[in-house]
Amino acid sequence: MRKILTAIEMSEADRRTADEGGVPTIDLMENASAAVLRGIAVKLAKDFSESRSIVFCGKGNNGGDGLALARMLVGEGSVVAVLLAANGEELKGEALHNYLRLKEIESDYLRIEEFTDVEALEEILNAISDSDDQFEIIVDAVFGTGLTRPVEGFYAAVIEAISMIAEKSQNALRVAVDMPSGLDSDNPNPIGPHANADITVTFTAPKYANVLPPACRFGGELVIADIGTPSLLVDEIGGKDYVSDSGDSAKWLRAHEFAPSSHKNQRGTVLAIVGSQEFPGAAVLASNAAMRSGVGIVYSLVSDSGFHNFAARVMPEVMAVHGIETENNGLDEKNLSESAGIFRKADAILAGCGLRPCDDTDAFVRLLILTAICPLVLDAEALNAISRMAKIPETESPLILTPHPGEFARLTGEKCSDDYKERIEQAKHFAVDRGVFLVLKGERTLIAAPSGKVVLNPTGTPALGKAGNGDTLAGFLAGFVAQTWKAGGQGPEDIFEAIVAAVQIAGFAGEIAEEKLGSFVMNAGDVGECFAEAISRILESCNFKED
Repeated sequence: MRKILTAIEMSEADRRTADEGGVPTIDLMENASAAVLRGIAVKLAKDFSESRSIVFCGKGNNGGDGLALARMLVGEGSVVAVLLAANGEELKGEALHNYLRLKEIESDYLRIEEFTDVEALEEILNAISDSDDQFEIIVDAVFGTGLTRPVEGFYAAVIEAISMIAEKSQNALRVAVDMPSGLDSDNPNPIGPHANADITVTFTAPKYANVLPPACRFGGELVIADIGTPSLLVDEIGGKDYVSDSGDSAKWLRAHEFAPSSHKNQRGTVLAIVGSQEFPGAAVLASNAAMRSGVGIVYSLVSDSGFHNFAARVMPEVMAVHGIETENNGLDEKNLSESAGIFRKADAILAGCGLRPCDDTDAFVRLLILTAICPLVLDAEALNAISRMAKIPETESPLILTPHPGEFARLTGEKCSDDYKERIEQAKHFAVDRGVFLVLKGERTLIAAPSGKVVLNPTGTPALGKAGNGDTLAGFLAGFVAQTWKAGGQGPEDIFEAIVAAVQIAGFAGEIAEEKLGSFVMNAGDVGECFAEAISRILESCNFKED
């Protein structure tokens, strides 16, 4: 997990790295530029020696990063044009240092254009337009994390120029250094004209605009580069907001990998209380996803009226159990005593997917919470049942709630905010106040712990907004929690890490399904089929081998 920092906190991290860590700021800038170069190398479809680059630089430290990067690009054999929106001799500190180093280079591969007004910029752009130059790399290093008001006038023209060059060189790789220029790094909402990128390389820690929509949509792929700031120092700075990455999932997968002596009773047991005559599909999706999570056993308790439809469609490995129904076709509270043996075996219980909405379901969910002795994952109709209660019944079992924004609004009695910084605060307050783990689904799913820690999940695709994907996520998540619980990970942080890993992998599986089938065609069942590939890719990318 990476802590999200504000612009002020990032400046503090840089200062303390220099003062306490003994890493000079000029070295931090050099490391940052080298990180951007590596990011470009990964994405570029050709050798640097076959490329033409244009680097837009401002007069601050972001521009200094760009000037250092331009020097490195020349060293790699790229033909580089530097467009500096300043008088070079008036630069200060590390930016001036890198400007002077760049000026020392005598090479036909490098040209530097300096301009301080719109007219001079237009002359440069006209010369570029009149030429046949096509750029493979377009670098935006005009503004970094310090911008707090909309750009206008001269700098708006600079940002427009970046877009114009990108339009002329349609196949170019657009690269943002730290942040697409024009965005306020602390604000998820664009404040005015801004650049767009295919890849953004940010340093030390993500900023809110890097990871929160809609601003994050303009940065393309995000790379978070370590440039020398100690992780312990970052941990001391800032609040409790984080973003997950594949390393979190790989860590969990490695900790719960299969041992030579593994057998089903050691892998954990999920009890899924799901389905009804009206909604058997939700039960099938949730149960199948749990079975694909790595858990040893999945029991699915399904009401009598929906049992045969469910049993005919679910994976054969899932153990289907008849659930006693009430006259309203809800689950009877007698199930908690009649099937007590199964409840005692469970290492995690999933409830809600496809249950019939009625008073009997509400009563069942209440009693389930009161009597559970293992973690409860509550989704769909179980969440609606809670929303109709005066408060969540007290329990010592971990409660994991997985609402979409509409369900969250019913739980809280207030609209789920469209502003993601406000949504983070809503999720945090709810989890702390109710003492629950919250998985608030959306374009960026938020995972909040009772401690107040919030992790933003960056994986996923809009196509996951189709019916059934919430059931698939709930089942997969329940499987991860069950394995963690069975392995002795029964502390709040253990449960939280399992949730973060499950959500991250499920979102990535959605991306793979979209990659294979397209967003129009892919469905929740396809996502479940892609769990295996998602896990393999994550382990491979993190250099972890799956036995």
